[in-house]
Amino acid sequence: MKVNSANVKHISLQPGMYVFNYVRSLTPNSTPVTVFSKRPHFGSGTMSCLYSNEKVDGQLSAPGECVVIRVGQNSIQLQVSIYDDQCSNPDVEFKIDTLFQQKPIISKTLKSSRPDEKKLETLKDLQTEILKAKKVQANKTEVIPLALSGHVEWKGDVKKKAGKWLGSASGSKRIEAFAIDWPERPKGVNVKYTCMVKNLGSLPSVKCGEMIGTTQRALPIEGIRVALKGKNSKDYLLKIQAAFSESGAQQRQGVDEELKALHENEFLTGLKIDIIKKVPQAMLPNTTKEQKQKKGKKQKKRNNWDNFDDVMVFKG
Repeated sequence: MKVNSANVKHISLQPGMYVFNYVRSLTPNSTPVTVFSKRPHFGSGTMSCLYSNEKVDGQLSAPGECVVIRVGQNSIQLQVSIYDDQCSNPDVEFKIDTLFQQKPIISKTLKSSRPDEKKLETLKDLQTEILKAKKVQANKTEVIPLALSGHVEWKGDVKKKAGKWLGSASGSKRIEAFAIDWPERPKGVNVKYTCMVKNLGSLPSVKCGEMIGTTQRALPIEGIRVALKGKNSKDYLLKIQAAFSESGAQQRQGVDEELKALHENEFLTGLKIDIIKKVPQAMLPNTTKEQKQKKGKKQKKRNNWDNFDDVMVFKG
């Protein structure tokens, strides 16, 4: 490259990790090239660079490119050389982000620091830390409590806040009807549910916000079925807790679950439902090819939510 002029700048850097982003050229009708190096005899620290464009010559030559600079041991003076073959005083606007800083200094344009201030000895260490952070984030789950309302024996119509039991986990009063509400429910997913009522069998399924069961008839609920539906339902799981008058509390976790009384003349006394978001792979059910085929045969009828012919009906 034929060079007519160079603009050299010096920046003092403490030990840490920095990102220099090429924002734009300040030279009219031209895009200068920049080279980063350690200024000799100014500071005893070490410096290593990782360029976004992976060029051997280590240059930033266009907006959008960046370089990660690690300063180790002690402070240095960074030398930024800006070259252009068509201008006598080329200049470039940079944005400097601080990823990690061993000692607090004033950031050039952005204040940032790692909470644990762990010293990273090489750029490979930084990449490893980033991968670990992404893995931890991917495995995090978010529990979203659902709000329940319903009709409870001797209490009448009851409305509970999200995360609270409708009825009681160890109570004796029957729940005769209930509705599930998902506050701020995202698009592409819904909850469908039905219940089995004594002398009536399975009732037609309903969606979020709709009441199912009976009122003023003193008919107990002997089983429930709840499922997630919609194109985004795969991103969630149900966590259902249901209590019955004799067998006590039961818990199921999945996308389509049924909980029922274990003894004759038992009835539902408590209900609590949560949604689990971003479930890690390790928590998902085992889905081998053989299990998928076997499960698919059993659930052909169950896919039709408007007809619960395969649901067990409890009759006293």
